[in-house]
Amino acid sequence: MTLRYFCLIVLAGGTVYVCIELLWRGRSHWSMFLDSGLCAALIGMLNEWVPGLPLSAQALLGACVITGSELVFSSLFNRSYAVWDYRGLPHNVRGQICPQYFCAWLFIALLAVLLDDGLRLLAPGGPSAAASRCRSTAYSNSPNTPSRQRSVTRTARSSLCSCAACT
Repeated sequence: MTLRYFCLIVLAGGTVYVCIELLWRGRSHWSMFLDSGLCAALIGMLNEWVPGLPLSAQALLGACVITGSELVFSSLFNRSYAVWDYRGLPHNVRGQICPQYFCAWLFIALLAVLLDDGLRLLAPGGPSAAASRCRSTAYSNSPNTPSRQRSVTRTARSSLCSCAACT
């Protein structure tokens, strides 16, 4: 991931999340822009660290990234509970993280994965989109997939991607 692309995904991820938060609760905080932008970049790096990772696994790992960063950012910016406050929710940890929002982060993480994939395809000079384009290669090449279907899937993808699995 280049520095230019990193800045782009932080900017896009931060902007999208702040807009979602403004629609959801009517307010946000500048630290949420930074936190969500960094989370979007980390979630996007999953494409580079583990190519072919199923979308569901990316969403689950992304929700873990978001929850972990929420805990870290809470110690820096939310000691007085002015940014968010989960103390009234069951099973919270110090009022900073809770399972209910972990479930919400699954959907936000999925959105971050899709945002990253879109930016990889559209951003000039961005990282190769091959990992994004051939995400389901692991499924189409599984032993349970009929060989005819594997070859059709591989042929259809070869016009989009130049990675070893698609060519």
